[in-house]
Amino acid sequence: MDGIGAHPVFPVCLEWPTAGALRARHRGTLTEAARGVHATHHAVVHRAIRPPERLTTRAEIVGIEARKAGAYEITKFDTLDERGGLVNTTWYGTLYRQVDVAGGDRVGEAPAPPALSVSRIVAAEAGGDSERVAEISGRFSAMVFMPSEVTVRIFAREKIANGEEAVFFETLNAEGGRAVRDGVVTLRA
Repeated sequence: MDGIGAHPVFPVCLEWPTAGALRARHRGTLTEAARGVHATHHAVVHRAIRPPERLTTRAEIVGIEARKAGAYEITKFDTLDERGGLVNTTWYGTLYRQVDVAGGDRVGEAPAPPALSVSRIVAAEAGGDSERVAEISGRFSAMVFMPSEVTVRIFAREKIANGEEAVFFETLNAEGGRAVRDGVVTLRA
């Protein structure tokens, strides 16, 4: 890797202002926003980000469904370069606790990153080369209070299509709760 390259979870920084604008626009229809928790995250890294670049991120709510704990919403973020090429796509799942869905489910188009976990996996399984990360997914199920220590457990590494490898993991918080479960980082060959 030559020059400066962004961490594979860096696109979250680009998505955050867009997410805020989307929430502000819908604040009148979703007064329960304060009950929302980040439940799932699925990111596809189409290519590494390398400065200097001008990138644009757009967001769209692509699904909502009733779950036992409340309303589950999926927002899709696409980050594009100046030529309109995809750089990153994220499906961000929010669970609005004790909130009902009116009008029935509208299932999202895709499945639902934990930066510290990904950094550990890049160091341990990708020889420190963050540009090998092609995809990141996981479900958040326990809080991580800062500052604290987390434990990343790698369960398996399996070859998949196109010579890529999937690294399966979970992350435990300081109390031993599963902060990230069903975690997968896909590495390019």
